[in-house]
Amino acid sequence: MYEAPGSVMFPGSRSVPTIDGNHIYSCGPYGDLYCIDLTTHKPVWNKNVWTDFGGMPGDDSEIDWANREAGAFPVWAISQCPLVYGDLLILASQAPEAGVVAYNKLTGDVHWKTDTLGKVGYVSPAIVMIDGEDHVVMVTASGGGRGKPVIPGKIVGIDPGSGEVLWEYLLHTGTQCSGCRRKQSSRYRWLRTRCSDDQGGKRSRWRLSHN
Repeated sequence: MYEAPGSVMFPGSRSVPTIDGNHIYSCGPYGDLYCIDLTTHKPVWNKNVWTDFGGMPGDDSEIDWANREAGAFPVWAISQCPLVYGDLLILASQAPEAGVVAYNKLTGDVHWKTDTLGKVGYVSPAIVMIDGEDHVVMVTASGGGRGKPVIPGKIVGIDPGSGEVLWEYLLHTGTQCSGCRRKQSSRYRWLRTRCSDDQGGKRSRWRLSHN
């Protein structure tokens, strides 16, 4: 048990812990990240994935839900399932100062972090093998509509060792479309082309290749 001040709609857990060796890693709905020793049941280290990177504390009594500002606590709280990868513990902060964060799993020190990647969502990072190499893959939320500008979500591929963003793929919804787009890093290149079907609809095709 540990103190975790805050309040959100529909309180309760949003995620599951991860066990690795003699440690269990848990991220609570207010962003409290704990590494706990399974033998002593005591914390080894703890951080906050949200407030440590510029996010506002969770308190739904003080949030103007109709006019939420950057860094406002997520509507449905934090829902991160910690991912162990080698010596790293990887989660998505999604706060103003970080997108995905990798901690040293034994000390809690930040090994790398990306810039913010997009709107806050409720997806945890996953490891996906692409062309024989592991990528950390993260999905961000879309937003807007109902008279507001549409902000597409995206899928982002990240180097698990360095935190370098390798590629990204915009997720357009409804009738929103875009022209050709290329995302290039030092090792990978994504190229999207737009084409029309027989009914005049649009679709996109992506191809990943080495540079």
